Amino acid sequence: MKSERDALQRHVFPKLEDFCRSKGYRFQAIDLRWGVRDEAGLDQRMMTICLNELKRCQRISPRPNCIVLLGDRYGWRPLPEEIPADEYDRMAPLLGDSDTPNLLEVWYRRDDNNVPPVYVLQPRTGERDQFADSEKWNREVERPLRQALERAAYRAVTVCPAPISPASFLSSLKSEGTRRRFS
Repeated sequence: MKSERDALQRHVFPKLEDFCRSKGYRFQAIDLRWGVRDEAGLDQRMMTICLNELKRCQRISPRPNCIVLLGDRYGWRPLPEEIPADEYDRMAPLLGDSDTPNLLEVWYRRDDNNVPPVYVLQPRTGERDQFADSEKWNREVERPLRQALERAAYRAVTVCPAPISPASFLSSLKSEGTRRRFS
């Protein structure tokens, strides 16, 4: 990944800058990982930081905007940073296996100061710093919790008497807020 970024910086971006300048435009490359500290991932804030940076760029830059997605984690989605409390409460009993409800309770805490209340994904620091290791986090928490949330969401929209809105809950499982922010 670093070699691709370096090649873009050395070879591609300078040519794009020259081309745009010759047409009376300005090219500015923004890499969403520049300046984003590893702690942002541990605090479960990476997606929010990146999406806010995209919004900021769109707000302050003239059109057109171009986004290039380059990476080696194709298909990866973080857990939702927040789950609306009413959806969490209807979905939690549908989790199934015995370990997953414990994971949900450990990693999501209710925030009644938010209106409406939400459950917030907790950081991987402090008492949970053993999960700072990304592989351990993915293997022991992120993957099993995402799979359980997806199964519970499916059950909630197909078999519950008062189903959760598929568009609402399932969109929160897809990198939180992306669909709403860019639709």
